[in-house]
Amino acid sequence: MHKTSLSFALLLGLGATAQAQGSETFRLEKTEHGYVRLNTQTGAMSICEERDTQLVCRMAADEAAAGTDQADGLHARIDRLEARIATLERQQKSTDVAADEEFDKGLHRMERFLRGFMGIVREFESDPKSQPDRT
Repeated sequence: MHKTSLSFALLLGLGATAQAQGSETFRLEKTEHGYVRLNTQTGAMSICEERDTQLVCRMAADEAAAGTDQADGLHARIDRLEARIATLERQQKSTDVAADEEFDKGLHRMERFLRGFMGIVREFESDPKSQPDRT
């Protein structure tokens, strides 16, 4: 018991020093079953108990569950985004192929048009019409 009191006194002394420096990160509160440690910067809470001459803290169960739930939610979101990216990449490849085919069709039509037009021009060049009398 004497060691526990000494440990607690040291802990309080360290806490007072931290307060004096204005950089108190943790706040320790006594409860019926031990202590609750509050991280004043993040709001995270830990449950602490005295074991031998040490204060042993573990994350509060609800916070651990919340952290796990949040991680699971983020993993699910990543999976959905990766699936969406894969779908969009497949669509882009098929769109690229369709665009190339459409371009080839347009080029073929233009080629036929120009060949037909050049044929008409050649007909006019090779058909010398009689020139009217010029005086």
